[in-house]
Amino acid sequence: MEQPKTLNLENGEKLPSIFSSEEMQSRLSRLREQMEKEGIEGVLFTSFHNINYFDHFVYTAFGRNYGLAVTLKRICSITANIDGGQPWRRGVGDNLVYTDWKRGNFFVAVQELLQGSRTVGVEYDHLSLQILEKLKAALPGTDFVDISETVMHQRMIKSEEEIELIRNGAQVADIGGQACVDALAEGVPEYIIARHSTHSMVQEIAKRYPDSDLMDTWTWFQSGINTDGAHNPLTTRQLEKGD
Repeated sequence: MEQPKTLNLENGEKLPSIFSSEEMQSRLSRLREQMEKEGIEGVLFTSFHNINYFDHFVYTAFGRNYGLAVTLKRICSITANIDGGQPWRRGVGDNLVYTDWKRGNFFVAVQELLQGSRTVGVEYDHLSLQILEKLKAALPGTDFVDISETVMHQRMIKSEEEIELIRNGAQVADIGGQACVDALAEGVPEYIIARHSTHSMVQEIAKRYPDSDLMDTWTWFQSGINTDGAHNPLTTRQLEKGD
């Protein structure tokens, strides 16, 4: 029995987006205007930031490939079967799931969505050489061009909705900072103080954005010798007088 290489798993209903439909459509429209200007018939995004920017979905790779195929008529994420229907629910576009029954099914999904596109934009600043070579094999006769810098400039110009999100994020970080101050005491380990800060921020995010995904919120809290690097990891070091 031949197992399916790709699937549609539209489980449940679409989830509310942090951004309005007008905001998401504006991003897509500006991308398509640039595609038409440069003669690009399809785009395959592979980075966390661009897939999130255009589809409102954040993937967790765990060694698997993820993508977002954009043409002048369709936007569709490519996700692993292990994620079930969540990518479709969270994303604003369509979704195509690839299975693990055979190696290379991700590229089968790419073929389904972008075959026939004479020019495809990809992210040279994110793609590995190995993946690019496999894309060329999956889409013979297709010219691949770099679109990473073009979309970077698009993302740099912030909308009012994005500015509002940044403001809220800064306010949440201030709450986390105050929680650190409140938990400071001699003999308390770094990780205990950081845990209190992170918990305070997650509570505030849940309050402000009740329909959001609660993921990747943390606190970098260093003391003593550990303060010599901004991104030094948490330790069990206990605060000392004079830190």
